[in-house]
Amino acid sequence: MGDRLFGALQGALAALDSVGSDYALIGGFAAAIRGRLRFTQDLDLLVLSLVENSPRFVVAFRDQGFAHMDRADRHRLDEVDLLRFWLPQDTTMTSIGVDIQLPRVAHLEGIVKRATVEDYQGLKLRVATRDDLILLKIGAWRPIDRADAIELAAISPASVDWKHLEKEARQRGWSDRFEEVRQSVNWA
Repeated sequence: MGDRLFGALQGALAALDSVGSDYALIGGFAAAIRGRLRFTQDLDLLVLSLVENSPRFVVAFRDQGFAHMDRADRHRLDEVDLLRFWLPQDTTMTSIGVDIQLPRVAHLEGIVKRATVEDYQGLKLRVATRDDLILLKIGAWRPIDRADAIELAAISPASVDWKHLEKEARQRGWSDRFEEVRQSVNWA
């Protein structure tokens, strides 16, 4: 992890701590912590909070040096409200994005509640479980998400709760995606 991404992670955790919100790290960085080695240049956090608390997040993240524009956030996706922050460009002309997803459905709140505390370079992070990450990746299903789901499952197929994932995927209409992941790791 680069210094800027690590700094963004520290700042995001400090902002969340100041607001007092439970969270789970999700996305590519969480997948990397769970054993799927890949490059990422942003952070994705699932945060238990109401969208009405958005102004508190804006203040807390700005206090940590993040930029924010009202028109760039508060997107209502299928199951979350999205707040977008980023560390401004540095001399390398790169910026680090942080997406805060505020869940509106119970199954996403469960991801935060099941997250486990992991040590990463001295930081204690709440990281979504591997099974929850697989399900999130099956839901997103971009090419990188497909690869993440397969690789996360392949780390230790015997420890994946296949029955739970199958049930959850079926409820969301993702059975074909789930089957592709299961077949990719040769798990019956």
